Formats: sequence, C-alpha cells, structure tokens
Amino acid sequence: MKRVEGKVAAVTRGFHGIGAAAVTRLAEEGASVAILDCLDKEGEALARKLVARGYTAH
Repeated sequence: MKRVEGKVAAVTRGFHGIGAAAVTRLAEEGASVAILDCLDKEGEALARKLVARGYTAH
C-alpha cells in the first residue's frame, strides 16, 4: 500500500523484536528507516539486509 512512502522513520531499539518488525514493515511500506539501537553491529546488519532487499535503511 505504500502508506508511508517518501517519509523518514526513526525507530529506537530498532534491532530487537517489535522494533525490528516495525523497521521492516515501515521499509516495506516505502519509508526510509533509521535503526537506532545501542547494539551497533546488529542494527547495521539489519540495515544491510534491508538494503539488499531494495529498501532504504541506515
């Protein structure tokens, strides 16, 4: 549906559970997502996975 297409979303605790699900869903809906988490390496890994799928994530 692309409900948030063209928007930017910042998700805190974006690597864990519900945060990761929210990040993924927002990306699927067209948002550029910023994953904010104290676990840098894990957050970066999720961002790389989303970018590989064609989404915009940092």
